[in-house]
Amino acid sequence: MADQAMNRNELFSQHATPKLRRRRVEKKSTESNTDDSSAIRDSLLRTRAMLSSEVDRIGATQATLEEDARVMSKTAEDYGVLGDLSSNARKVLRSLENAKMKEQVLLYCATGFYTLCLIYVIYTRLQGFVLFFTGLIGW
Repeated sequence: MADQAMNRNELFSQHATPKLRRRRVEKKSTESNTDDSSAIRDSLLRTRAMLSSEVDRIGATQATLEEDARVMSKTAEDYGVLGDLSSNARKVLRSLENAKMKEQVLLYCATGFYTLCLIYVIYTRLQGFVLFFTGLIGW
């Protein structure tokens, strides 16, 4: 505090000597250099803190990206397995549809054959009755 008062008196005194003036200029340049150094140091500290936080943020982002890449590769593997399962399921369904179609054709053929056999039996029986009733055949 006393130093500030003395500096103040020196600055505002009317009777400044050349030595005092030189001392004032040196003191101002020293104070200016100190202020500049302090400002630069503060700026560098802020820059360092900002870069440190940016590096931390980039590290967190990289960790997130690696985790996402792991999840995506697992999903791709699961999708590949599901793709194989779905193609196998399609093949099974197609073979079941083919078997169903074959069974339907076989059923229609069997029904047709049964119907033809029934018609033949009825025709032959009716023919025997007709001949019996007409008297051409006797029992």
